[in-house]
Amino acid sequence: PLCHKFLGDVEIPFTTLYCSGGMDGYLEGSFRLSAPVIHTYTLTSNDRATRDFTSSTCASYIHIAIFLRPPLSIPPKLPCVVSSLEDERLLRYGANWIRQVRLYLENINEIVKRPVDDRIQKRTIRLFGNNINGDAVLIC
Repeated sequence: PLCHKFLGDVEIPFTTLYCSGGMDGYLEGSFRLSAPVIHTYTLTSNDRATRDFTSSTCASYIHIAIFLRPPLSIPPKLPCVVSSLEDERLLRYGANWIRQVRLYLENINEIVKRPVDDRIQKRTIRLFGNNINGDAVLIC
């Protein structure tokens, strides 16, 4: 006989599954359940004594594997500049400058004739940021 009892719940945000699971959309692990407070009563001669078991005193865990089937495709990367208050020439110049700096950083080992830390080549370069309205503005 199958018995249905509520032991607790666990919340796993979709972004955790999507970002941690990679292309396969796979997440496996043991997760602690958020259990409800359990009230127990003991009768004594004068009064009843109460004892509460909270999730901190007796924890339950569940081991699960979650799959995204079929796997989700990675959404296309949005352009950094969607709308801007800046001049169009400045936007083109900035995009060209970022391309040149990235090309320089990709080839920095050959330029300086010695090994350079890998983090330099993977450095994020941003020339424009967003204002409160979401418009691209030059970062100074």
